[in-house]
Amino acid sequence: MSGAFHLAGRRGGFAVDAAVRWEAPVLALLGPSGAGKSTLVEAILGLWPARGPVEIGGRRLDGLPPERRRLGWVPQSGWLFPHRTVRENLAFGAASDAEVEAALSRLELRSLAARYPHEISGGEARRVALGRALAAAPAALLLDEPFAGLDRRLRVRILEDLSRLRAEGVPMVLVSHDLHEVFALADEVALVEGGRILRHGPVREVLASPQHGLVLGAGGVENVFAGHIEGGAAGEVPDAAGLGAGRAWAEHESEAEASVEPAAGDATGPSGALVRFVTEAGTVLLACRLPGARGDRIAVRAEEIVVTTQGGIESSAQNVLSGTVRGSREISGQVLLEVEVDGAPWQVAVTHRAVRRLGLSPGRPVTLWVKATSLTVL
Repeated sequence: MSGAFHLAGRRGGFAVDAAVRWEAPVLALLGPSGAGKSTLVEAILGLWPARGPVEIGGRRLDGLPPERRRLGWVPQSGWLFPHRTVRENLAFGAASDAEVEAALSRLELRSLAARYPHEISGGEARRVALGRALAAAPAALLLDEPFAGLDRRLRVRILEDLSRLRAEGVPMVLVSHDLHEVFALADEVALVEGGRILRHGPVREVLASPQHGLVLGAGGVENVFAGHIEGGAAGEVPDAAGLGAGRAWAEHESEAEASVEPAAGDATGPSGALVRFVTEAGTVLLACRLPGARGDRIAVRAEEIVVTTQGGIESSAQNVLSGTVRGSREISGQVLLEVEVDGAPWQVAVTHRAVRRLGLSPGRPVTLWVKATSLTVL
């Protein structure tokens, strides 16, 4: 199933001039925060007057009002109707009552059907938004961070549902910061920066190219390290490697951060085998190797890393690294710390409040916690 767009215009102070044509069911838009991914999705939906053609699944959409484009949309914010129950939100625009019932069952929402948005959690609201899009029996799905706020079990389940729809030929445009999701679901990927498409092609060709650092940096992945896989599956990693899991503990407030990490004895993560990876600096990491990956690079986003100044606290994260703060800079309202680990610079995203509370100034010793499922071996 193919699609194409060439969209140009200005929304507020943000200019867009992006063109791409893909020849597969699922296109992923990958890029840092503020790159224009959501703005492009909203232009495809017809929510603002961008110029240029839009075609998905053989249907020309530009010139049609949003309600006639037959696009199922899962916005980043959810955008549920506050005065409607979960069931009524699903029924709004649904193709039939049967589609509503199917969405309630598929996304485990039946026990929430009579509740209002203010009575459910953020993760539950994401499931409702996805269910509403599916209940409309759309000709194509536009998914803006659809897995945000979901625990690991539901992420895997919804990924399976979307994979089934992909196999059925339902076209999708996926916005995601998660490389596992992009590899598992998308056929092609477009790197977005400043409202433009920097690079486009098959997922493995683009993300497994020799220019790993440049490509993933453009895609919003701040940490990319060269190295090699050591040993076999994660089940063969001895406890002496320092990768054993402790009791669940999380400083983050989001539901996603409270998800359960696979134990070192597990053979696979949500979308690949758990392996031991050794960086060129000598750092040993338990990580998730994607199917077909070459195994010579590892990547993790700065916001996936937890930093603490306290010792002796156990964590569900299987990678516990000692480092020293070397510097910082502000980016997108956050602080990006540079932490030296085994002589290599790691980028870690924290809030201004965390910098003040933990005293994260240059020279401060810190501990980094990184979940194995957040580290992607390419």
